Amino acid sequence: MEAQADQTPPTDLGAEWIEQSGQPGRALVVFIDDLDRCTDEVVIQVCEALKLYLDVPGLIFVLACDLSVLSRDVAESARGGIGEGRAYLEKIIQVTFKVPRPEDAKIRDLIDYYGKRSGTADLIDDLMKEILVEDADRNPRKIKRIINSFVLEYRLNRAWQKWPLDNWLLVTSILLQHVYTPFYDFLVSDTSSDDPIGDFLDYVTIRRLASTPPPSHHPWWAVTHRAFREHGIPLPDWSPGIGERMIRDVEELESVFPKDFPVLARNNAFVTLLRSIGNKETRRALRAQLINRPMVTEAAHDSTI
Repeated sequence: MEAQADQTPPTDLGAEWIEQSGQPGRALVVFIDDLDRCTDEVVIQVCEALKLYLDVPGLIFVLACDLSVLSRDVAESARGGIGEGRAYLEKIIQVTFKVPRPEDAKIRDLIDYYGKRSGTADLIDDLMKEILVEDADRNPRKIKRIINSFVLEYRLNRAWQKWPLDNWLLVTSILLQHVYTPFYDFLVSDTSSDDPIGDFLDYVTIRRLASTPPPSHHPWWAVTHRAFREHGIPLPDWSPGIGERMIRDVEELESVFPKDFPVLARNNAFVTLLRSIGNKETRRALRAQLINRPMVTEAAHDSTI
């Protein structure tokens, strides 16, 4: 007669394991990371497997994940709604703890540490740190990837050492690529002008005074006329009620740009970053470099720190 497989319930196995150890408070902790990055099918399979062991004494599961993403993943199997997905997870997850966002000082210390380890400390100024702290979501993994990308690009592409390009412009380009991706795509798009950065900075200048335009001799009008002429918008003249008309004209100007422009225009750190790139010649050279020799860092994952 064939030997039968051991059908001992998990709860009995757990109790036996604790009893044999002679340590009543003994516990086995299983960490499961990045479950929210798995496919819906895998998420359900893992959750169903966990349910079999919830009553096992001394066995603790710790899930490191985004609970809202997990709820969407299981929603379909839990009859299709986010609410049902959360209800399903509540039967499995008994205690939740939301990891607080890192404090500014700790993230800055981390940036300094990464900078020293990678030899890029001199290039990461206060503006760069502000962008990495705020616009990189305070994510240590993302910050490390950005710095690693600079190191890799610097080593593989010496064209950045040729005037008017330099290491600072390379760091700026890496930030645009990783933190402000929609603008980076606009910058290298073949449908943009030869100076997309200048177009954006003109737009920022125009919108900041659009509701209360200055007198007709103000330099603001030269910028406004140039931008409107390039995009086929009728040129406005100063007259009573010009503010309301200018707001409508700016909205028409926005329609020819990516939808992210209004949000980016309110981001002082981002605007300062673009202004620091330099004149039109430098901006054109930067764009030409990114188009003719695309950066290799997009798919790079090897750690250099």
